[in-house]
Amino acid sequence: DLALYYSSTKASTVLNVWYSSDDGHYYTGDQTGGTFLSLTFTPYSQGSKFLIMATINGAAGDDASAVVQRYASSTWSEVDPLRGSATNSGFRGSFGDFSNIRAIEDKQTEQFTAVYIDQPNVSGTIGYRVRYAAENSSGLWVNRPRGTDGGFNTNSSRSTLVVFELGV
Repeated sequence: DLALYYSSTKASTVLNVWYSSDDGHYYTGDQTGGTFLSLTFTPYSQGSKFLIMATINGAAGDDASAVVQRYASSTWSEVDPLRGSATNSGFRGSFGDFSNIRAIEDKQTEQFTAVYIDQPNVSGTIGYRVRYAAENSSGLWVNRPRGTDGGFNTNSSRSTLVVFELGV
């Protein structure tokens, strides 16, 4: 049995694991953005908790981010347990601001990771996916750098989403 431990105490049993990865190259220059790393599944138990770990690789020309969305009751939505604070009027992302890498050489990417525990307590099919967006046309590149010279320094990468269903 796979389980999570805190020190030497068993904290939760892992009931299921779902995984998605994507090495496609994506770009957005607006706040609508796009979605990827989508998983939908039927959980073992309605009362389960879910450990969500998402990693995105990319680069931004200006303010950009991404948010983990939940699928429940046949609808994709952004829910408070999976995103930033409502104390400001900006984008409530799950990963922070990707623009910190704009000063890095234009042929580099950076990795952004979000880890959350969610307990939706809903029946039927649920799921998680990532929506990415940019503030403006300065853009966000996913799984690739801003610039390219076709050489060794122009890297390509893979983004991932892993969801563990945990017994309560």
